Amino acid sequence: MATKILKHKGYQGTVEVDFENNRLSGKVLHIKSLITYCGDTPEALHASFEEEVDEYIADCEALGVEPEKPFSGTFQVRTTPELHKQLTTQAVEKGVTFNKFVTWILETECQKPPLAEFARIGEKLNVADWKHVAPMSEVMGIRTTRLTPSLEKIGENSKQNLMSYDYGKCH
Repeated sequence: MATKILKHKGYQGTVEVDFENNRLSGKVLHIKSLITYCGDTPEALHASFEEEVDEYIADCEALGVEPEKPFSGTFQVRTTPELHKQLTTQAVEKGVTFNKFVTWILETECQKPPLAEFARIGEKLNVADWKHVAPMSEVMGIRTTRLTPSLEKIGENSKQNLMSYDYGKCH
C-alpha cells in the first residue's frame, strides 16, 4: 500500500483526492507557511510537491531568510506530577539525564511493531513454544534492533541498566 504522506528534503505533505474534479492536491505539513500543490496523477502530485518545496527553499534563500523547519526536536509534554517524578527518579537511577531517558523511551516505543503485530505471535506459536527463547524476527517476520541510536552515546554501564526489555528475543 502506498504512503499517504509525501516526503522531500525533510518536509512532509498531504495527499487529498477531489473526486468531483478528478484531481489530487495537498499541502506541506508542520510549518506556518502555506504551501500547496496539485496534480492529475500521483506522479504529477509528487512532482508538484517536490517543485513547490524546492521553490519555497529557493525563495527563502533569495530573500535571505531561513526556511521554516518542520520539526525543531523540541516539544512539550503535559503529564501528571507523579509520572514526571517517576521518570526523573528512573533517569537518576540509571545515571542519565532526564532528556536522554525520555528520548530513549520514545525511540524504543517508536521502534516497536504495532500492537496488531503482537497478535500475530499467538497465531504462529502455541503455548509450549513460549518456554524457549526465539528471535522476535523469526516469530513475527520483522527486523529488530537491540539498542536505539541515543543509547550509543550513553556509557556502557548505562546501556545495560536501560535495557529492561530485549527486543531481539521473545520472553
